[in-house]
Amino acid sequence: AALAAMKEARRQQQEEDSRKKQEQQQQQGDATDNAAQPQQQQQQPTTGGSTDPTTAVAMEQPAGSTPFQQGDKQHKVSDKQPPPQLLPPSELTQTLVSIRPDLLRQLPGLLAREALSESAYISIAKVIKLMVESAPVHLPLMLAVLVDGVAGVANALLSLLDTAAEKGIDADAQLAPAIGTKSGVVLRMLYALQGFQAEVNERLKLQEQQQQQVKDRAALEAPAPAAAAGGEGSQSAAGASSSTAGSSAAAGSSSSLDPVAATAEVDKAVCSIGSRTAPLWKSLSSCILRVEDNLRAVLPQHSHAAGESAGHAAARLLPPGAQQVLPLVEAFFVLCALQGAIPAAPSAAKDLLTAPSADVGQLGASSTAAATSGGGISIGRAATPVSSASGGQLKRGTSVALDAADSSLPFLRFAERHRRLLNAYIRRNTGLLESSLAPLLRVPRLIDFDNKRAYFK
Repeated sequence: AALAAMKEARRQQQEEDSRKKQEQQQQQGDATDNAAQPQQQQQQPTTGGSTDPTTAVAMEQPAGSTPFQQGDKQHKVSDKQPPPQLLPPSELTQTLVSIRPDLLRQLPGLLAREALSESAYISIAKVIKLMVESAPVHLPLMLAVLVDGVAGVANALLSLLDTAAEKGIDADAQLAPAIGTKSGVVLRMLYALQGFQAEVNERLKLQEQQQQQVKDRAALEAPAPAAAAGGEGSQSAAGASSSTAGSSAAAGSSSSLDPVAATAEVDKAVCSIGSRTAPLWKSLSSCILRVEDNLRAVLPQHSHAAGESAGHAAARLLPPGAQQVLPLVEAFFVLCALQGAIPAAPSAAKDLLTAPSADVGQLGASSTAAATSGGGISIGRAATPVSSASGGQLKRGTSVALDAADSSLPFLRFAERHRRLLNAYIRRNTGLLESSLAPLLRVPRLIDFDNKRAYFK
Protein backbone atom coordinates (compact mmCIF):
# COMPACT_ATOMS: atom_id res chain seq x y z
CA ALA A 1 0.00 0.00 0.00
CA ALA A 2 2.86 2.38 0.79
CA LEU A 3 4.55 1.62 -2.51
CA ALA A 4 1.28 2.14 -4.39
CA ALA A 5 0.73 5.51 -2.71
CA MET A 6 4.26 6.63 -3.52
CA LYS A 7 3.99 5.49 -7.14
CA GLU A 8 0.66 7.34 -7.50
CA ALA A 9 2.20 10.54 -6.16
CA ARG A 10 5.16 10.17 -8.53
CA ARG A 11 2.82 9.58 -11.51
CA GLN A 12 0.78 12.63 -10.66
CA GLN A 13 3.95 14.72 -10.42
CA GLN A 14 5.08 13.50 -13.85
CA GLU A 15 1.70 14.35 -15.39
CA GLU A 16 1.81 17.81 -13.85
CA ASP A 17 5.30 18.42 -15.27
CA SER A 18 4.18 17.20 -18.71
CA ARG A 19 1.13 19.50 -18.64
CA LYS A 20 3.26 22.53 -17.73
CA LYS A 21 5.69 21.72 -20.52
CA GLN A 22 2.88 21.49 -23.07
CA GLU A 23 1.44 24.80 -21.88
CA GLN A 24 4.83 26.47 -22.27
CA GLN A 25 5.19 25.08 -25.80
CA GLN A 26 1.69 26.30 -26.69
CA GLN A 27 2.44 29.78 -25.32
CA GLN A 28 5.63 29.94 -27.34
CA GLY A 29 3.71 28.93 -30.50
CA ASP A 30 1.04 31.59 -29.89
CA ALA A 31 3.72 34.24 -29.39
CA THR A 32 5.35 33.23 -32.69
CA ASP A 33 1.99 33.44 -34.54
CA ASN A 34 1.25 36.87 -33.06
CA ALA A 35 4.65 38.16 -34.12
CA ALA A 36 4.13 36.85 -37.67
CA GLN A 37 0.66 38.44 -38.13
CA PRO A 38 1.85 42.11 -38.54
CA GLN A 39 4.34 41.06 -41.19
CA GLN A 40 1.60 39.23 -43.10
CA GLN A 41 -0.69 42.28 -42.90
CA GLN A 42 2.05 44.52 -44.34
CA GLN A 43 2.50 42.14 -47.27
CA GLN A 44 -1.26 42.17 -48.14
CA PRO A 45 -2.26 44.02 -51.41
CA THR A 46 -3.89 47.45 -50.88
CA THR A 47 -5.64 47.75 -54.28
CA GLY A 48 -8.57 50.11 -54.04
CA GLY A 49 -8.19 50.34 -50.26
CA SER A 50 -10.25 47.16 -49.78
CA THR A 51 -9.29 43.63 -48.92
CA ASP A 52 -11.09 40.45 -49.85
CA PRO A 53 -12.17 38.63 -46.65
CA THR A 54 -11.34 35.30 -48.20
CA THR A 55 -7.86 36.49 -49.11
CA ALA A 56 -7.30 37.91 -45.64
CA VAL A 57 -8.29 34.65 -44.03
CA ALA A 58 -6.05 32.74 -46.40
CA MET A 59 -3.09 35.02 -45.64
CA GLU A 60 -3.55 34.62 -41.86
CA GLN A 61 -3.38 30.82 -42.15
CA PRO A 62 0.00 29.13 -41.85
CA ALA A 63 1.46 27.53 -44.94
CA GLY A 64 -0.05 24.19 -45.92
CA SER A 65 -3.14 24.49 -43.72
CA THR A 66 -6.81 25.26 -44.26
CA PRO A 67 -9.38 26.98 -42.04
CA PHE A 68 -10.95 23.61 -41.31
CA GLN A 69 -7.61 22.19 -40.16
CA GLN A 70 -7.00 25.17 -37.90
CA GLY A 71 -10.44 24.74 -36.39
CA ASP A 72 -9.72 21.07 -35.73
CA LYS A 73 -6.47 22.00 -34.00
CA GLN A 74 -8.17 24.53 -31.78
CA HIS A 75 -10.97 22.07 -31.07
CA LYS A 76 -8.48 19.38 -30.07
CA VAL A 77 -6.61 21.74 -27.73
CA SER A 78 -9.82 22.87 -26.05
CA ASP A 79 -11.10 19.31 -25.63
CA LYS A 80 -7.93 18.14 -23.81
CA GLN A 81 -8.76 16.93 -20.30
CA PRO A 82 -6.87 18.64 -17.44
CA PRO A 83 -4.49 16.38 -15.51
CA PRO A 84 -5.58 15.07 -12.13
CA GLN A 85 -4.73 17.15 -9.10
CA LEU A 86 -1.82 16.12 -6.90
CA LEU A 87 -2.71 14.48 -3.62
CA PRO A 88 -2.10 16.97 -0.78
CA PRO A 89 0.54 15.93 1.76
CA SER A 90 -2.06 15.86 4.53
CA GLU A 91 -4.23 13.37 2.63
CA LEU A 92 -1.19 11.26 1.75
CA THR A 93 -0.17 11.12 5.40
CA GLN A 94 -3.74 10.27 6.41
CA THR A 95 -3.77 7.46 3.85
CA LEU A 96 -0.53 6.01 5.19
CA VAL A 97 -1.73 6.31 8.77
CA SER A 98 -4.91 4.40 7.95
CA ILE A 99 -3.04 1.30 6.71
CA ARG A 100 -4.04 -1.77 8.68
CA PRO A 101 -1.46 -3.14 11.15
CA ASP A 102 -1.60 -6.63 9.64
CA LEU A 103 -0.45 -5.16 6.32
CA LEU A 104 2.26 -3.08 7.96
CA ARG A 105 3.72 -6.16 9.61
CA GLN A 106 4.37 -7.61 6.17
CA LEU A 107 6.76 -4.79 5.27
CA PRO A 108 9.58 -5.52 7.77
CA GLY A 109 8.88 -9.21 7.22
CA LEU A 110 10.14 -8.85 3.65
CA LEU A 111 13.66 -8.52 5.06
CA ALA A 112 13.36 -12.15 6.19
CA ARG A 113 12.45 -13.37 2.69
CA GLU A 114 15.12 -15.48 1.05
CA ALA A 115 16.48 -15.36 -2.51
CA LEU A 116 15.87 -11.64 -3.01
CA SER A 117 18.51 -9.43 -4.59
CA GLU A 118 20.62 -7.05 -2.55
CA SER A 119 18.99 -4.06 -4.26
CA ALA A 120 15.57 -5.40 -3.27
CA TYR A 121 16.56 -5.55 0.40
CA ILE A 122 17.93 -2.00 0.18
CA SER A 123 14.67 -0.78 -1.38
CA ILE A 124 12.65 -2.48 1.36
CA ALA A 125 14.71 -0.77 4.06
CA LYS A 126 14.21 2.60 2.34
CA VAL A 127 10.44 2.08 2.14
CA ILE A 128 10.32 1.21 5.85
CA LYS A 129 12.24 4.38 6.65
CA LEU A 130 10.01 6.54 4.41
CA MET A 131 6.90 4.99 5.91
CA VAL A 132 7.97 5.98 9.42
CA GLU A 133 8.97 9.47 8.29
CA SER A 134 5.58 10.01 6.61
CA ALA A 135 3.52 8.35 9.36
CA PRO A 136 5.48 8.44 12.66
CA VAL A 137 2.61 6.67 14.42
CA HIS A 138 3.84 3.42 12.84
CA LEU A 139 7.31 3.59 14.45
CA PRO A 140 6.47 1.45 17.54
CA LEU A 141 4.88 -1.23 15.36
CA MET A 142 7.84 -1.34 12.97
CA LEU A 143 10.30 -1.58 15.84
CA ALA A 144 8.26 -4.33 17.52
CA VAL A 145 8.21 -6.37 14.30
CA LEU A 146 11.98 -5.98 13.90
CA VAL A 147 12.62 -7.00 17.51
CA ASP A 148 10.39 -10.05 17.24
CA GLY A 149 11.95 -10.98 13.91
CA VAL A 150 15.50 -10.82 15.25
CA ALA A 151 14.54 -12.77 18.37
CA GLY A 152 12.76 -15.46 16.34
CA VAL A 153 15.67 -15.98 13.95
CA ALA A 154 18.09 -15.95 16.89
CA ASN A 155 16.21 -18.81 18.51
CA ALA A 156 16.39 -20.78 15.27
CA LEU A 157 20.13 -20.12 15.02
CA LEU A 158 20.86 -21.41 18.52
CA SER A 159 20.47 -25.09 17.65
CA LEU A 160 22.44 -24.70 14.42
CA LEU A 161 25.36 -23.00 16.16
CA ASP A 162 25.35 -25.57 18.97
CA THR A 163 25.54 -28.36 16.39
CA ALA A 164 28.41 -26.58 14.62
CA ALA A 165 30.25 -26.14 17.92
CA GLU A 166 29.82 -29.82 18.76
CA LYS A 167 30.43 -31.52 15.40
CA GLY A 168 32.11 -28.85 13.30
CA ILE A 169 30.89 -26.22 10.88
CA ASP A 170 31.36 -28.54 7.87
CA ALA A 171 30.02 -31.70 9.50
CA ASP A 172 26.78 -31.43 7.52
CA ALA A 173 26.45 -30.06 4.00
CA GLN A 174 23.26 -28.18 4.92
CA LEU A 175 24.49 -26.77 8.22
CA ALA A 176 26.74 -23.95 7.03
CA PRO A 177 24.32 -22.61 4.35
CA ALA A 178 21.47 -22.58 6.88
CA ILE A 179 23.62 -20.60 9.32
CA GLY A 180 24.59 -18.14 6.59
CA THR A 181 21.00 -17.60 5.44
CA LYS A 182 19.59 -16.95 8.90
CA SER A 183 22.59 -14.83 9.86
CA GLY A 184 21.87 -12.62 6.85
CA VAL A 185 18.32 -12.07 8.09
CA VAL A 186 19.58 -10.92 11.50
CA LEU A 187 22.10 -8.61 9.85
CA ARG A 188 19.53 -7.00 7.55
CA MET A 189 17.08 -6.35 10.37
CA LEU A 190 19.78 -4.83 12.57
CA TYR A 191 20.86 -2.63 9.67
CA ALA A 192 17.26 -1.39 9.37
CA LEU A 193 17.22 -0.63 13.09
CA GLN A 194 20.55 1.15 12.74
CA GLY A 195 19.03 3.31 9.99
CA PHE A 196 16.22 4.30 12.36
CA GLN A 197 18.72 5.21 15.06
CA ALA A 198 20.86 7.30 12.70
CA GLU A 199 17.82 9.22 11.41
CA VAL A 200 16.49 9.85 14.91
CA ASN A 201 19.87 11.00 16.22
CA GLU A 202 20.24 13.40 13.31
CA ARG A 203 16.79 14.89 13.91
CA LEU A 204 17.46 15.16 17.63
CA LYS A 205 20.73 16.98 16.98
CA LEU A 206 18.99 19.35 14.57
CA GLN A 207 16.26 20.06 17.10
CA GLU A 208 18.82 20.87 19.78
CA GLN A 209 20.60 23.23 17.42
CA GLN A 210 17.35 25.00 16.59
CA GLN A 211 16.48 25.37 20.27
CA GLN A 212 19.92 26.80 20.97
CA GLN A 213 19.53 29.26 18.10
CA VAL A 214 16.18 30.38 19.50
CA LYS A 215 17.75 30.95 22.90
CA ASP A 216 20.66 32.89 21.42
CA ARG A 217 18.32 35.02 19.31
CA ALA A 218 16.13 35.78 22.32
CA ALA A 219 19.20 36.79 24.34
CA LEU A 220 20.38 39.12 21.59
CA GLU A 221 16.99 40.70 20.97
CA ALA A 222 16.29 41.35 24.67
CA PRO A 223 17.56 44.92 25.48
CA ALA A 224 19.44 45.71 28.65
CA PRO A 225 16.86 46.75 31.30
CA ALA A 226 17.23 50.41 32.37
CA ALA A 227 14.87 49.94 35.30
CA ALA A 228 13.04 47.20 37.12
CA ALA A 229 9.95 47.71 34.97
CA GLY A 230 12.01 47.51 31.82
CA GLY A 231 13.68 44.34 33.09
CA GLU A 232 10.36 42.70 33.73
CA GLY A 233 9.19 43.66 30.26
CA SER A 234 12.27 42.17 28.62
CA GLN A 235 11.91 38.97 30.59
CA SER A 236 8.28 38.67 29.58
CA ALA A 237 9.22 39.30 25.94
CA ALA A 238 11.94 36.65 26.07
CA GLY A 239 9.53 34.23 27.70
CA ALA A 240 6.93 34.93 25.05
CA SER A 241 9.43 34.34 22.25
CA SER A 242 10.63 31.09 23.79
CA SER A 243 7.06 29.91 24.38
CA THR A 244 6.18 30.79 20.78
CA ALA A 245 9.17 28.82 19.53
CA GLY A 246 8.21 25.90 21.75
CA SER A 247 4.62 25.94 20.56
CA SER A 248 5.71 26.06 16.92
CA ALA A 249 8.10 23.18 17.50
CA ALA A 250 5.34 21.20 19.18
CA ALA A 251 2.99 21.94 16.31
CA GLY A 252 5.61 20.76 13.84
CA SER A 253 6.31 17.60 15.79
CA SER A 254 2.64 16.61 15.74
CA SER A 255 2.84 16.14 11.96
CA SER A 256 6.43 14.88 11.82
CA LEU A 257 8.71 12.53 13.69
CA ASP A 258 9.30 13.63 17.29
CA PRO A 259 13.02 13.03 17.92
CA VAL A 260 12.71 12.72 21.70
CA ALA A 261 9.90 10.17 21.64
CA ALA A 262 11.49 8.31 18.72
CA THR A 263 14.82 8.09 20.55
CA ALA A 264 13.10 6.51 23.54
CA GLU A 265 11.35 3.97 21.28
CA VAL A 266 14.56 3.05 19.43
CA ASP A 267 16.56 2.70 22.66
CA LYS A 268 13.86 0.47 24.08
CA ALA A 269 13.96 -1.75 20.98
CA VAL A 270 17.77 -1.96 21.06
CA CYS A 271 17.80 -2.95 24.73
CA SER A 272 15.16 -5.58 24.06
CA ILE A 273 17.18 -7.10 21.23
CA GLY A 274 20.32 -7.06 23.38
CA SER A 275 18.65 -9.01 26.17
CA ARG A 276 16.82 -11.48 23.90
CA THR A 277 19.88 -12.32 21.79
CA ALA A 278 22.36 -12.82 24.66
CA PRO A 279 22.34 -16.65 24.30
CA LEU A 280 22.96 -16.28 20.55
CA TRP A 281 26.33 -14.60 21.04
CA LYS A 282 27.39 -17.26 23.53
CA SER A 283 26.64 -19.98 20.95
CA LEU A 284 28.41 -17.95 18.27
CA SER A 285 31.50 -17.70 20.44
CA SER A 286 31.47 -21.47 21.02
CA CYS A 287 31.16 -22.12 17.27
CA ILE A 288 34.06 -19.79 16.49
CA LEU A 289 36.21 -21.46 19.16
CA ARG A 290 35.63 -24.81 17.45
CA VAL A 291 36.74 -23.35 14.10
CA GLU A 292 39.83 -21.80 15.68
CA ASP A 293 40.73 -25.03 17.47
CA ASN A 294 40.67 -26.87 14.14
CA LEU A 295 42.86 -24.18 12.62
CA ARG A 296 45.29 -24.36 15.52
CA ALA A 297 45.60 -28.12 15.07
CA VAL A 298 46.45 -28.09 11.35
CA LEU A 299 48.27 -24.77 11.18
CA PRO A 300 51.86 -25.72 12.20
CA GLN A 301 52.44 -28.50 9.68
CA HIS A 302 50.89 -26.64 6.73
CA SER A 303 52.62 -23.32 7.47
CA HIS A 304 56.06 -25.00 7.75
CA ALA A 305 55.48 -27.08 4.64
CA ALA A 306 54.42 -24.09 2.52
CA GLY A 307 56.97 -21.72 4.02
CA GLU A 308 54.39 -19.02 4.74
CA SER A 309 53.40 -17.06 7.79
CA ALA A 310 50.88 -18.38 10.26
CA GLY A 311 48.41 -15.64 9.34
CA HIS A 312 48.43 -16.42 5.62
CA ALA A 313 48.19 -20.12 6.36
CA ALA A 314 45.17 -19.52 8.62
CA ALA A 315 43.41 -17.58 5.85
CA ARG A 316 44.18 -20.32 3.33
CA LEU A 317 43.14 -23.18 5.62
CA LEU A 318 39.94 -21.50 6.82
CA PRO A 319 37.07 -24.02 6.47
CA PRO A 320 34.54 -23.17 3.75
CA GLY A 321 31.72 -23.09 6.28
CA ALA A 322 33.52 -20.45 8.36
CA GLN A 323 32.62 -17.84 5.76
CA GLN A 324 28.93 -18.45 6.51
CA VAL A 325 29.50 -17.27 10.09
CA LEU A 326 30.77 -13.86 8.93
CA PRO A 327 27.26 -12.26 8.63
CA LEU A 328 26.52 -13.15 12.25
CA VAL A 329 29.85 -11.65 13.34
CA GLU A 330 28.92 -8.51 11.44
CA ALA A 331 25.52 -8.53 13.15
CA PHE A 332 27.25 -8.65 16.53
CA PHE A 333 29.33 -5.62 15.57
CA VAL A 334 26.21 -3.74 14.43
CA LEU A 335 24.46 -4.51 17.72
CA CYS A 336 27.52 -3.30 19.63
CA ALA A 337 27.34 -0.04 17.68
CA LEU A 338 23.63 0.28 18.44
CA GLN A 339 24.29 -0.22 22.14
CA GLY A 340 27.26 2.17 22.19
CA ALA A 341 29.63 -0.72 22.93
CA ILE A 342 32.34 0.45 20.51
CA PRO A 343 35.32 2.25 22.10
CA ALA A 344 35.08 5.97 21.53
CA ALA A 345 38.75 6.34 20.65
CA PRO A 346 41.67 4.00 19.99
CA SER A 347 43.44 5.25 23.13
CA ALA A 348 40.65 4.01 25.40
CA ALA A 349 40.73 0.55 23.84
CA LYS A 350 44.51 0.49 24.09
CA ASP A 351 44.33 1.27 27.79
CA LEU A 352 41.96 -1.64 28.32
CA LEU A 353 43.99 -4.10 26.28
CA THR A 354 47.44 -3.15 27.61
CA ALA A 355 46.44 -4.25 31.09
CA PRO A 356 48.05 -7.43 32.53
CA SER A 357 46.53 -10.67 31.34
CA ALA A 358 45.37 -11.66 34.80
CA ASP A 359 43.46 -8.41 35.13
CA VAL A 360 41.90 -8.84 31.71
CA GLY A 361 40.75 -12.28 32.78
CA GLN A 362 39.36 -10.77 35.93
CA LEU A 363 37.50 -8.29 33.77
CA GLY A 364 36.01 -11.12 31.77
CA ALA A 365 34.94 -12.90 34.93
CA SER A 366 33.31 -9.81 36.40
CA SER A 367 31.56 -9.00 33.15
CA THR A 368 30.38 -12.57 32.86
CA ALA A 369 29.02 -12.44 36.38
CA ALA A 370 27.20 -9.25 35.51
CA ALA A 371 25.56 -10.79 32.45
CA THR A 372 21.89 -11.37 32.92
CA SER A 373 21.47 -14.53 30.87
CA GLY A 374 23.58 -16.97 28.92
CA GLY A 375 26.76 -16.33 30.84
CA GLY A 376 28.57 -15.40 27.63
CA ILE A 377 28.95 -12.16 25.78
CA SER A 378 26.21 -9.85 26.93
CA ILE A 379 25.54 -6.43 25.50
CA GLY A 380 24.10 -3.70 27.67
CA ARG A 381 24.07 0.07 27.80
CA ALA A 382 26.15 1.60 30.58
CA ALA A 383 26.36 5.14 31.80
CA THR A 384 29.38 4.93 34.13
CA PRO A 385 32.84 5.32 32.62
CA VAL A 386 36.00 3.37 33.44
CA SER A 387 37.49 4.62 36.66
CA SER A 388 41.07 4.52 37.92
CA ALA A 389 43.28 6.17 40.47
CA SER A 390 44.70 8.62 37.89
CA GLY A 391 41.45 10.21 36.77
CA GLY A 392 39.87 7.75 34.38
CA GLN A 393 43.00 6.50 32.53
CA LEU A 394 44.34 2.97 32.93
CA LYS A 395 48.09 2.49 33.22
CA ARG A 396 50.27 -0.45 32.23
CA GLY A 397 51.48 -2.63 35.11
CA THR A 398 48.94 -1.44 37.64
CA SER A 399 46.03 -3.37 39.02
CA VAL A 400 42.99 -2.75 36.86
CA ALA A 401 39.71 -2.01 38.58
CA LEU A 402 37.15 -1.70 35.79
CA ASP A 403 33.46 -1.19 36.14
CA ALA A 404 31.55 -4.31 35.09
CA ALA A 405 28.95 -2.08 33.48
CA ASP A 406 31.44 -0.53 31.04
CA SER A 407 29.73 -0.60 27.67
CA SER A 408 32.81 -1.43 25.58
CA LEU A 409 33.74 -4.62 27.42
CA PRO A 410 31.55 -7.04 25.38
CA PHE A 411 33.02 -5.84 22.10
CA LEU A 412 36.59 -5.89 23.43
CA ARG A 413 36.22 -9.34 24.95
CA PHE A 414 34.78 -10.77 21.72
CA ALA A 415 37.46 -9.17 19.53
CA GLU A 416 40.27 -10.26 21.84
CA ARG A 417 38.99 -13.83 22.12
CA HIS A 418 38.44 -14.36 18.38
CA ARG A 419 41.15 -12.19 16.87
CA ARG A 420 42.53 -15.18 14.93
CA LEU A 421 39.33 -15.67 12.94
CA LEU A 422 38.74 -11.93 12.55
CA ASN A 423 42.21 -11.45 11.09
CA ALA A 424 41.64 -14.40 8.76
CA TYR A 425 38.49 -12.69 7.48
CA ILE A 426 40.38 -9.41 6.98
CA ARG A 427 43.24 -11.18 5.24
CA ARG A 428 40.82 -12.60 2.71
CA ASN A 429 39.04 -9.26 2.22
CA THR A 430 40.77 -6.13 3.46
CA GLY A 431 37.71 -4.08 2.51
CA LEU A 432 35.96 -5.40 5.61
CA LEU A 433 37.93 -2.85 7.63
CA GLU A 434 36.09 -0.12 5.73
CA SER A 435 32.62 -1.61 6.16
CA SER A 436 31.32 -4.15 8.66
CA LEU A 437 34.56 -4.74 10.62
CA ALA A 438 35.51 -1.06 10.75
CA PRO A 439 35.07 -0.96 14.58
CA LEU A 440 38.26 -3.02 14.83
CA LEU A 441 40.17 0.10 13.78
CA ARG A 442 39.33 1.45 17.23
CA VAL A 443 41.43 -1.42 18.61
CA PRO A 444 44.55 -1.42 16.37
CA ARG A 445 46.39 -3.80 18.68
CA LEU A 446 44.08 -6.66 17.67
CA ILE A 447 44.79 -6.30 13.93
CA ASP A 448 47.80 -8.20 12.55
CA PHE A 449 50.62 -6.19 11.05
CA ASP A 450 50.21 -7.54 7.52
CA ASN A 451 46.51 -6.64 7.62
CA LYS A 452 47.39 -3.10 8.73
CA ARG A 453 49.90 -2.81 5.92
CA ALA A 454 47.40 -4.05 3.34
CA TYR A 455 44.78 -1.66 4.67
CA PHE A 456 47.05 1.41 4.43
CA LYS A 457 48.15 0.42 0.92
